[in-house]
Amino acid sequence: LKLFWPPCVGARKRAGQHGHASPPCAGATSLNAMAAVAAQPPPQINMNADIFAGAQKIVVRQESAPFEMCACEAASRYRVAKLSEGERESTNVFLYVEEDSDCLSRVCCGVSRELVLNVHLGATKDGPVVQSMFKPLHCSNTCLCRPRFEVFAGAQNHNRIGTIEEPFSCLAAEQKVLDTEHRVVLKTTGSRWQLGLCCPCLGGAAFDIIRDGIRVGSIAKKRLDFFDSVKKTNRFVVDFGKTRDPIERRLIFAAAMLTDLEFFEESRSGDG
Repeated sequence: LKLFWPPCVGARKRAGQHGHASPPCAGATSLNAMAAVAAQPPPQINMNADIFAGAQKIVVRQESAPFEMCACEAASRYRVAKLSEGERESTNVFLYVEEDSDCLSRVCCGVSRELVLNVHLGATKDGPVVQSMFKPLHCSNTCLCRPRFEVFAGAQNHNRIGTIEEPFSCLAAEQKVLDTEHRVVLKTTGSRWQLGLCCPCLGGAAFDIIRDGIRVGSIAKKRLDFFDSVKKTNRFVVDFGKTRDPIERRLIFAAAMLTDLEFFEESRSGDG
């Protein structure tokens, strides 16, 4: 019986005989500590903070996964850096974007898969999540169940700041940028027949960002070079123009990421 007697019980019994307070059980202490950590609320993210540090242009470069060259589908990862006025890409990566999805959906559903894109502050995924974008399972080539992004300032399901919707269109590639009250604040538009969408090795593709009928920025995919073609990656530039509102800049970035997933991503499942 002594072999199965919990040591904390024996310690409590001896402490009671000598008139001392009973020591807490180590197992109970660790469980209480774990419960306290789990009960902590998620860190609060300042929605009014400009996560792009005032940059007018940024370049988003997709990372390559070695086993993707063997026709295996990997989760997408991107590095975000500033772009100077001379179109020179900075080596200082200040945001890291990582896809959260399961392998089966990436293989079977391709660009239609459900996923979450987490934006980390800094050059790696170790930084705090400052923005997240949730895309539910959808049908890319139908008029129903269209692609959309739910955009959050911070982790998913906390501090929703807007929605990106892609309505059905045969000729144009358009998106609606909606605020939390479902009002259209911006639009993105471009032709589906651009050279960069048909033959990305021969040219790029551009989408205008429109507010009240006026062009205020752009999303531009660069022509694929040899290494991009081999590694199955791409890069694109987001020009915020004169947009200074931090939430609108976040939504423009989300629209650019949805554009990449729907039009720039090379799907190995044949549905793109």
